Amino acid sequence: MGIEPSGSQLVVSRKNIFGLIFFILLIVIISNSYALIDVFFNPDIPYFSSSHLLFGLMILIIGIVSGMMIFGYKSETESILKENIKLKADLNRIKNNKQSMDISRLPNLQALSYEVRTAMSGILTFSELLLSNDLAPEQQYMSADMIHSSGERMLHIISELLDLLRIESGHEKEHIAQVNINEQIDLVYDKFLSEANKKALVFNVEKPISHDEALIDTDRVKLNAILSHFVSNAIKFTSQGKVILGYEVRRQDEGVFSDYIIQFFVKDTGIGVSTEKKRTLFNGISPTDLNNGDANNGIGLGLFISRVYAELLGGKVGVETDETVGSKFWFQLPFEGKFSTEYVDNKQNGKESNIGNHKILIVEDDEISEAYLKEILKYSGNQLFFAHSGAVAVEMCRTMKDIDLILMDIKMPVMDGYEATKKIREFNEEVIIFAQTAYAQPKDRSKALSSGFNEHLAKPVNKKKLMELMDQYLNK
Repeated sequence: MGIEPSGSQLVVSRKNIFGLIFFILLIVIISNSYALIDVFFNPDIPYFSSSHLLFGLMILIIGIVSGMMIFGYKSETESILKENIKLKADLNRIKNNKQSMDISRLPNLQALSYEVRTAMSGILTFSELLLSNDLAPEQQYMSADMIHSSGERMLHIISELLDLLRIESGHEKEHIAQVNINEQIDLVYDKFLSEANKKALVFNVEKPISHDEALIDTDRVKLNAILSHFVSNAIKFTSQGKVILGYEVRRQDEGVFSDYIIQFFVKDTGIGVSTEKKRTLFNGISPTDLNNGDANNGIGLGLFISRVYAELLGGKVGVETDETVGSKFWFQLPFEGKFSTEYVDNKQNGKESNIGNHKILIVEDDEISEAYLKEILKYSGNQLFFAHSGAVAVEMCRTMKDIDLILMDIKMPVMDGYEATKKIREFNEEVIIFAQTAYAQPKDRSKALSSGFNEHLAKPVNKKKLMELMDQYLNK
């Protein structure tokens, strides 16, 4: 029947055993009936004659085989029925679990629809304007800027949804490594500085630990994500005043000198959070939020994702807020060790970069991605070369042995980036190779670094990050 009998199907019930024994006894009686009748009417014929034995044995064999088939079929049928009942129960349990799942984890469709339509509207409408021929230069710049902002908004929505899918599927894991928290603070600061400037907000950072000592073991991606969510919300809901990003080190237990917690925080002078909303702030947007207009401020996943990430890292999140003075969002991570709290000057050292006069090979099969890399590098003073597949890139590297840097896409026809890098490393171990790819998960970065790449850049490639890495590798 296409169903493999399970262990439970091989176990015959006591009732079936008694029925089978009774059936066999009945067959034995029937198989002897011929001999009994024949001897009754013909006393001279022996009871155990060869004809009697042959007939009786034949009837007995047929009866036993038939009985076993009947009872075996009955047992299998009962087992299948039991499996069907169990399967229905499992399906009902899955259905009930799905229905009872915390709805606050899911983005409200009205909020999601609003965000997606708004972002796509910005991209399409200003693209249409940009394609017209009668725009002044300042209008062209404004249109391009709006397209860029809308694209970033759409990318943010997609990233949050992908994070949610990984969390709900149970595939979200932590990737612990040594992280410099001062560097992470600076990265988030640089990421949101332009947004703060657009709103004329003061944006400061507080880093009480010296750069060389600011090392902890945590997940770099999740730490950056939590800080980014906090800062993004702070800027969004602060119309004037300031936003402060930083951290502080506290003793977890006054009686244990070596046990510390690091509390990251984002302070703002924004609208604050009501006492009622504070209770569900980290649970995602709820239907009641829509009535208050909060659907227009995002799909409501950032703080929920931040809470899950913090818990994965063994920490927790919280908020201190006053509707009259603003909010302080924080999350804590455990740390065992000692820090000296030397004050760190947060200004950049002003060192000039020199990333020109190098040969750079861009390996990219996507026309738009290639055009973007060409545009951001055309004034860098470097010679640019192009290949549209991994196979072509390998041959170019064989003939041009003085290439300094390769920007290698991963997914390409003929030969992908992993295979191309492997072949290049067979004859050139010195050339710098950056993976630049839409595969942007932590596992993708780990795979790239273990496959011969020097660095991994997620698309869309951040210009400032690319320049910093070029400065770091090309000016050693």
